[in-house]
Amino acid sequence: MQWRHVLLVLVLRIVPVECRRARQPPLHDGGNDGCTLDFGVGRLTMPCRAADFGEFVSTRAEDIRVVTAAPIHACPGLTIDAAPEMAGDDRALFVVHRGACSFADKVRQVKQWGGRYIVIVNSDNSFLRMQSPDWVDASVVAVSVRHDDGTRLIEYAQNIAAAPLSPFAITHPMSGYALCLDRIASLLQINAPRTAADTFAHCAPHTTFPPTSDDLVLPNEEIAGFYSRVAALFQASGFQFTDFVRLPMLEASYFALHCAVTPTPVVHNRLASAYLETGNFFLAAEHFVQAVRGTNDGGGAASCDAALAYFLDGNYASSLEWYSTCQTTQGAAAHHFPPLYNTPASSLRQLFATPLAAADKACLAATWPAPLDSTCCIATLDDQQRVTWTFQSPFVQFLFETYTLVGVFLDELGAFNSSLVHFTLGHHLCGPASGLHIRAATAIPIVFDSDDDMHVFLAEFASRVGRLNRTGVDADVAGNIRAEHAAYLKWTITPPTMFVGYQGVDVAHLQVAVASMYQRLYPSLARPLEMPPPPPLDTRQTKIKVGFVSSWFRVHSVGKLIQRVIETIDRNQFHVVVLAATHFFPHDTVATSTTTDAITRAIQEAADAFVVLPASQDMAMHMILQEALDVLVYPEIGMDAWMYFLAHRRLAPIQCMFWGHPITTGLPSIDYFIASEFFFADFFESNDGRRMDEMHGGATYTEQLVLFSDLSTYFSKPRALPPVDDAVAASMRATLHLPASGRIYLCPQTLMKLHVAFDQAILGLLKLDTDGHVVLLYSPKQLLWKDKVHRRLGRTLGNRLVRRVLFVATLPHDKFMQLLAIADVMIDPFPFGGGVTTLDAFAAGLPVVTLPSRQSVLQLTAGFYRYLSLSTHLIASNLDEFVAHAVAIATNSTLKLALQQTIHDRLHDRFDIPDDGPHEWNTFLANVVMSSTNGSPRFSAMVTRKDGTDLDRASSKIHRHVG
Repeated sequence: MQWRHVLLVLVLRIVPVECRRARQPPLHDGGNDGCTLDFGVGRLTMPCRAADFGEFVSTRAEDIRVVTAAPIHACPGLTIDAAPEMAGDDRALFVVHRGACSFADKVRQVKQWGGRYIVIVNSDNSFLRMQSPDWVDASVVAVSVRHDDGTRLIEYAQNIAAAPLSPFAITHPMSGYALCLDRIASLLQINAPRTAADTFAHCAPHTTFPPTSDDLVLPNEEIAGFYSRVAALFQASGFQFTDFVRLPMLEASYFALHCAVTPTPVVHNRLASAYLETGNFFLAAEHFVQAVRGTNDGGGAASCDAALAYFLDGNYASSLEWYSTCQTTQGAAAHHFPPLYNTPASSLRQLFATPLAAADKACLAATWPAPLDSTCCIATLDDQQRVTWTFQSPFVQFLFETYTLVGVFLDELGAFNSSLVHFTLGHHLCGPASGLHIRAATAIPIVFDSDDDMHVFLAEFASRVGRLNRTGVDADVAGNIRAEHAAYLKWTITPPTMFVGYQGVDVAHLQVAVASMYQRLYPSLARPLEMPPPPPLDTRQTKIKVGFVSSWFRVHSVGKLIQRVIETIDRNQFHVVVLAATHFFPHDTVATSTTTDAITRAIQEAADAFVVLPASQDMAMHMILQEALDVLVYPEIGMDAWMYFLAHRRLAPIQCMFWGHPITTGLPSIDYFIASEFFFADFFESNDGRRMDEMHGGATYTEQLVLFSDLSTYFSKPRALPPVDDAVAASMRATLHLPASGRIYLCPQTLMKLHVAFDQAILGLLKLDTDGHVVLLYSPKQLLWKDKVHRRLGRTLGNRLVRRVLFVATLPHDKFMQLLAIADVMIDPFPFGGGVTTLDAFAAGLPVVTLPSRQSVLQLTAGFYRYLSLSTHLIASNLDEFVAHAVAIATNSTLKLALQQTIHDRLHDRFDIPDDGPHEWNTFLANVVMSSTNGSPRFSAMVTRKDGTDLDRASSKIHRHVG
C-alpha cells in the first residue's frame, strides 16, 4: 500500500490527530472530513468524504481516466455497457450514483471493471458517510461527493472523454494511522467488530504476530500511540471479551508496549489483560506485576489479576502473595475478574479467603515422594476395604479439589500445558493413589499444530502409558483403588483418551495399551463382585433379554442414534431393558409429561423396563446382573469414563458396542462392534471382500466387526423446515456477525474434528471461490483450542485468506437449524467426519460434500448417501474434487436446488421404516444368542448383502484382531 510507505516519514503525531478528530461533527451527521478532489489541475475542485471501507485515502497525484458508470448505479447483475475498453485499466475513476444496491456492491463492481477509484454521488447536497459492516476489498479508494458536485463531475467526464488520461489529485488532512483509527471506531459503533478487527489487520504497520526473529520491533512513539489507541478502542467497545477482538487486542497491546520508549502502567496492564484472555498466564502475571510496580497505590485491580494469572499458571505461592495485596489495596470481593475465568476465580477467592496456617502453606509446596512425616494427604482403607482420604485440614482438601477442578477446566478451555501443571500439583500433594499422574499421562490435545507434532505425541503417548505405576502406594490401598473414583471425574464425564481416535491414524494398539494399563493399575476392574448378586427378578422370562446401557439417553447425538433402535426392536422376540447411568446426569425414574428431555421421555416410554442405575458401580453392576440379560449393548464406549470402566466387566454373556463413538475399545470384554456396510467404502464397493485391509483408512478392531445391510440406526422422516426468507437470513447473518453477502461454506463440527489435514480443503475453497467464507463452530468452553485452530489456519492460509474463515459460537438447536438454512453448502471434515449433523443438514435442505477416502473412522455421511443411492456432486474421490463439488453447489443455484429435491425425495422413500419391517437388529440379536447358546465363541453373523448374497461377517478378510 502506498500510504504505508508514506507513514514511515510522517511527523504528525497521533495525539494531535485525535484532537482534530474530536472537533469533527458526530459520526452520522454527514459532515465533510477534509477530503478534497482536484481534476485537471484546478479545472474542477470539490470536497469529498472518505468511505469507511476500501483502500485508505492518502494524498496523491496521478494521471487517470474519468469514466461515468453505465448504468449509473454500477450494481452487479445489471447489463454493463460502460466503456468495455476500460476493463483492466487500474488508472480509471468511476463516477457512480447512490442507490439501487449497497455501497459494497458498487465497489465490487468497480473492482471487477478494474477501477482504482469510485466517486459516489449523493442524492442531495449533504456529505454522505458511507459505511459497511462487511469487509470490502481494499484495492479501491471510495469517496462520496454532494449531488451538485457530482453533476459537475459527470459533465467534466463527458467533456474529456476523448482524452486518454487527465491530471488528478486527492488530498486528505489525516494520516493513514488516524484514518484507520477513525474507521475502526466507526465500525465498532455500528456493531461490526469482526470487520473492525479485519481493518486493524489490514492497516497495522507490522504484518506478522507474534513477530518473527526477522521482524525488528523498534521504539517508535507514533506507532506505539497508534497501537495503544487501537487497544483502547477495542477495550472500551463492549466487545473486549468476545471472540472477535480478543486476538487483535493482544496484538495491538503487544506492539503498543514494545514500540513505546517508556511503557506506562496502563500499557502493561492492557497487555497483561490481553495475555490473560488468550491463555498466556505467565506473561500475563509478569505484566500485571509491572503495572503494579509502576503505580503508587499498590496496584489495585492489577494485583488481583496478577493473583489470578499466577493461579492459572500453577504458581500458587505467588498467587497467594498477590491475592493478599489485592485484599489490602482493592478489596478482592469487589474485584471483577474476566468472565472467561469465573470458575477458577471462584476457587481462588475461596482458597485464599483467610490467612493460611504454616502447615497449610507447606502443603502448597508439596512434592512427591512426600516426606515420611507429611500429613498433607493420606490414602487409607476403611473397615470395608474402601479407599478413603485424610487431609491435614479443610484447606488442604479444598486445595486438592481445586487442583483437579482447574486442571479439568483448563484442559477443556485449551490451556493444555497449564492443565497438566495442575494435575501434577495434585499428584505431588496426594501421590499416585490420586490417579492424577494417570490423568496427566493419558491427556491428549484436541488440536495439533502439525501432523509431525501429532505423530510424535502419539508415539510418546504409548511409552508414557507403559511406564505408569503405583510406586510408593501401600499395596492394600493400591489393590482397592477404584478407577471410577478418580478425583478429576467429579468435574467431567469425559475420559482424556476420548480424543485419541480423531487423529487419522489406526489407534487399536493404543486402545489396547490403555485398557491393559487400567487393568494393571486398578485390580478392582477385574476382581469379582464382593457379594453375589441377588437372583434374577423374573425367572419366567422366555423372550431374549437385551439391555442398552448409557449416560446419553437424552438430547445428544448418541440418544438420537439409539432412540429408534430401541423403539423398533421386535417385542415378540425381545424384552428390552434400558439402563440409564446417573453418575453425572440425573434421570427421572419414570416417563412423565414433566420429563424435560424429549429423547429421554421417548426411550422411557419405549422400553419394557427403564432402570436408573446408581452412581456406585458395584450397585449398578448388581442391578444389571439381576436383569439376567442375554445381550448387553453399549451405544458408545469412550465418551464417558464411568461407562468405559463399567465396560471392562462381563455383565452379560454377549456384550456389544454401537458406533455412537466409532472407535475400537481395546477391551477383551466387548465381543462385537455393530455398524453398517454402507459406512465402509471398500466393503460397499467390492463384492468379494478382497480389499478389506484398506477399508476405512486401515482401522482395526479388537471386537468382531458386524456390518448390517441397513444403516444400523433408524430415523423418522425428517420434518420439512419452512424456508428462510431473505429478511430472516439477513437478520441471522447480522446477529452472528457474518457478512451480509458472499457464500457460506459451513462446517458445524466440534473443534477436535478440525484436523490439520482438513486445512488444505479450506485453503482450496477460499482460493477457488473468492467471494466465499468458511464458517466453523466452536464451544465458548473451548475458546483457547479455537484460538489454536485459528492460528494454525493463519499460517496455512495467510492473512488475506484467513480473514474469510469465521468462527461462530455454538447455538441453540433452533438457531443452529437456521444457520444450516442460510448456508450454501456443508463441508464434511476429515479424517473424522460428521454423522447426526449431516442428518440435520438434510432436514434443513443443505447438501453436504464429503471425502470418504480421507476419513479414518466410519464414513457416515458417505454411508447415508450410499444408502440413498446418491453420489454425484456429493461424494468426492480426492481433495481437488471435494473443493470443486462444494464450490459448484454453492455457486450454482440450479444444481443446489436439484440436489436438495433429490435428497428430500430419497429421505422420504427410505428413512422411515414400519415397526414390522425388515430390521437387522432383530436378525443379529436372535442369531448371536443362538450361536452363544450352541457354544460358538464368536457369532458368524449371516446377513444378506446388497447383491443378494450371504457373507460370513467373521471372515478373516473382513475382521482383523489385535493382541
